[in-house]
Amino acid sequence: MAADDTCFMIIQKNVFTCHGMFSERRRTEISLLLNYYEN
Repeated sequence: MAADDTCFMIIQKNVFTCHGMFSERRRTEISLLLNYYEN
């Protein structure tokens, strides 16, 4: 569980850091992916 939480935080940090470089479509895909792992 701890490893999964760490992975999620790394992904989330990268999304917040790099979101400006992604298109709206890519941000939507990432959001869907994060939502999948949250549920």
